Amino acid sequence: MKLALYLLWVAGFTLFLGLISYHGLSDVAVAVAAAGWGLGAVVAYHAIPLLVDTFGWLVLLPAPHSRPWTQLLAMRWIADSVNQLLPVATVGGELVRAQRLSNTSVPGPMAGATVDVHRSVAGPEWEAAQAGRRLIDPAWSSIPRVYLSSLRI
Repeated sequence: MKLALYLLWVAGFTLFLGLISYHGLSDVAVAVAAAGWGLGAVVAYHAIPLLVDTFGWLVLLPAPHSRPWTQLLAMRWIADSVNQLLPVATVGGELVRAQRLSNTSVPGPMAGATVDVHRSVAGPEWEAAQAGRRLIDPAWSSIPRVYLSSLRI
């Protein structure tokens, strides 16, 4: 398993370097420089909820089964990546998160329960964030309709 993980990491890093060399390092640097502080704002916009939600999940784990915050952050990041990149309807990432937590000697039912409770508590928070997005950018609410119309559903 570790060998496969390392091979996938090397393959991903090689792909990253290949894409940069294909597009040219100078062109990539110009694009990043053109983004300026806005790039940092986008990263903060996504990173802050991720960090805060991880602290919330840490509180749900009882002391004997508590894990380091950085380990939970990695699990949360992987779960969010699964939810964003795969067609799993935001449930697959939560299953991955519970499975990864149970692999760290936390009993399976407890791992699943903490993920479920965290998801239930974070759900209303997510809805509030979506409402805030609509206040900041009214076009945000039209994105799903535009996407669905492009699929001809």
